[in-house]
Amino acid sequence: MPLDLAVLGNDPRFGGGGAAQTDAFLAAARDLGREPELLYAPHPRLAGRSLALDRVEAIRQLRAARRFAPELRDARSAWVVATMATAGGAAPQAGRAYRAWIGTSVDDEWRGRRTGLGPAHRAAFGLSLPLLRRLERRVLRAADCVYATSRGSRLALEAAGAQDARVLRIPVDTDRFTPEADEQWQAGLAA
Repeated sequence: MPLDLAVLGNDPRFGGGGAAQTDAFLAAARDLGREPELLYAPHPRLAGRSLALDRVEAIRQLRAARRFAPELRDARSAWVVATMATAGGAAPQAGRAYRAWIGTSVDDEWRGRRTGLGPAHRAAFGLSLPLLRRLERRVLRAADCVYATSRGSRLALEAAGAQDARVLRIPVDTDRFTPEADEQWQAGLAA
């Protein structure tokens, strides 16, 4: 049976802002009566596999594109909702209409990640970079509409190949996420 709403995204075990973005999208889709299915390439490190070919980001994303393209092709509708557009490689490969909600570009992610990686990881990601950039451009250019999470990410996505990206911010529950009192956060900072 075909999927109602195929959503290409990141491994949810990464957590953080990418997971918040995906969770918000999936919750909104369910509230609208849709049945979203998150399709993602499990990250080997998060799956407990330290030695795997899929640790090379470009290889992992290309294999995922091949694996998910048939499901995406048959789905009622499709979205790419991810930190980077590279998680959506199956979308243009499926040859169908889709939209994308992306957090950042490959180059911006690389600038932020590069200094925190060890030499081997930095070399592996650096080798993947040209292929990831091509995959990103392909996903962004083939999308019916690209949404960015901020004005800054919109500019980065347009530089990477998106045309006329729009801004769709990640919703924040202001009742749940309120600033701590100055004394609390300063004590936490000191600790």
